[in-house]
Amino acid sequence: MSAEEATTAAAAAAPAETPAQGGLDDATLTKYKSAGEITSSAIKKVINLVLTKPDVTVLELLQEGDATVSSLTAAVYNKPKGIQKGLAYPTSVAINGVICNSAPLSTDASAQRALVPGDVVKIQIGAHIDGYPVVAAETVVVPSKPGPDAALDKSPEPVGPGPVADALKAAYVASELAIRLIKPGASSVDIAKFVDRAVRDEFGLHMVEGMNSCQMEKDVIDGKKKIVFNPEANNRPEVFKLEENEVYGIDIHITTGPDGKSKTDTSRTTIYKRIPSASYLLKMATSRRVFSEVSKKFGAFPFHLGALEDQKGARMGIKEAVDHGLLQAFDTLIDASVASEGSSTSRTAEASQSKAITTQVAFSVVVNSKGAIRLNPAASWYQEGKTVKSEKEVKGEEVKKLLDTPVRSTAKANKKKKKAAAGAGEGAAEATA
Repeated sequence: MSAEEATTAAAAAAPAETPAQGGLDDATLTKYKSAGEITSSAIKKVINLVLTKPDVTVLELLQEGDATVSSLTAAVYNKPKGIQKGLAYPTSVAINGVICNSAPLSTDASAQRALVPGDVVKIQIGAHIDGYPVVAAETVVVPSKPGPDAALDKSPEPVGPGPVADALKAAYVASELAIRLIKPGASSVDIAKFVDRAVRDEFGLHMVEGMNSCQMEKDVIDGKKKIVFNPEANNRPEVFKLEENEVYGIDIHITTGPDGKSKTDTSRTTIYKRIPSASYLLKMATSRRVFSEVSKKFGAFPFHLGALEDQKGARMGIKEAVDHGLLQAFDTLIDASVASEGSSTSRTAEASQSKAITTQVAFSVVVNSKGAIRLNPAASWYQEGKTVKSEKEVKGEEVKKLLDTPVRSTAKANKKKKKAAAGAGEGAAEATA
């Protein structure tokens, strides 16, 4: 058995972290966590390519991420037969000022773009087991000398100090704050405001405007409930309370740009998702054929245009389905202060970083009364003081206090608290005597 197979097999067999309550039973939680382990393994493999292969191309990274998820999901949950599993979100590789949803087709010139030292690379991937999805993302910086000595398990080459290091640390801190705020009864708006304010006050940076962290359910990665970070001025997000056993995909995006605004580049869109509740009789035979393939192969999860059999007819068929609300496009987002990267394969990282760059951390969690249950392992590349050296220090007392709080309260920690309280009580009694 390979190391990867051992990892995923262990994930599939692992017991749930806590007894499930409400509508989330142990078997379901284990499927979520297995999907999380697979997602993390895929991201690690892509990151290692970034770190160790000189001139690795965007296409190679996309192919590695998707292939890893496919192979690892195929190795687990094979009894009983018929359990659906695979990609919950196709691999996205967003570089420097590109924010997300970036997965060019193999025929696009931008897919052949080779990474250069200093590139800031956001890698986002999702996997599902039996429809239960986990989506995660990490940011990594291409080292000055990619090679075996730069691998994840070797001594890291630190980034910083400077704006890139600050943005990396801001994304990490924001994610650590968010996971500690996720609990039953917490207000969606209060969570967003606290994290937004911390990023501005502690780092002098902005969260990308209007980015959603959505509730996730079986076959759904973008449910109706959404925590909106840095909402647009004319868009008041819905206020709701988080509930026990809900699952959320927390998606943190930080920009060094002046205001956090983004723009879409629809010419680069290659990721789509079927909308199950929509219905329309497509007119073109090509559209009907493409839509039928989408429904059979991907269900309601996002898919990459390149995964369709008929590449020539795909765009035409997709367009009619999008125009009539059967499919949702995941448009590529770019920081508003950055010009489109286009198809250039020779840009330097320095040229891009003279403008804005963005960083991302994404993870999936279960809302739990003892603290959020993280469904995918913590970031593999980011290590404060080792891979990232930022001169920015968290100074706000409220923020520092929250960061010092454990994500989950354990029975062991509670016993220590009770013991300490009992000791304090005995000491007070002796002093009184």
